Amino acid sequence: MPRNHHGYVQNGGFDSGFDSWNFALYQPSDPVTSAVISDNHQTSGCSALAFYPSGTSNRQAYIYQSITGLPVRAARTVTFYAGRLDSATKQDNAKVYVAWGDTVMGPSIVCGSSSYPCLTAYSNAGGYRQYRFTFTPTAASGTLSIGFTWDAGSNAAPVIIDGIILS
Repeated sequence: MPRNHHGYVQNGGFDSGFDSWNFALYQPSDPVTSAVISDNHQTSGCSALAFYPSGTSNRQAYIYQSITGLPVRAARTVTFYAGRLDSATKQDNAKVYVAWGDTVMGPSIVCGSSSYPCLTAYSNAGGYRQYRFTFTPTAASGTLSIGFTWDAGSNAAPVIIDGIILS
């Protein structure tokens, strides 16, 4: 049975800062930093997490959390909101993916381009889309990872994530 309003995820809205989460870069990667923000970009609660890429090649970063007590052999769903800090059109082809252990789901394009705009606008005209990934765990414990990549050579823009739920 899920343990809180984020299901099996702890601190899925980053309202307790970065507690329960870890941040890493896939190697090789140009720098990407993360920061918990509280400036009207959150979908709920009081915070969201922003990823800030720099450089021009191979930017790949992810957050991860150890999960225990997950019922096995039953479909599980990871949902979250991912989007952009502002409404400017992005041409960086940012992508998001989810992994449960060795099972990788995605990638999906992060909203913000002219062909895939963000749907939920916020006070500064940035916005989100909701993303959903489904998997069937074979073990009750594992690592949930959510990662972002940006195309090499592009003018990469920050992405934001909030409201992570594993149910």
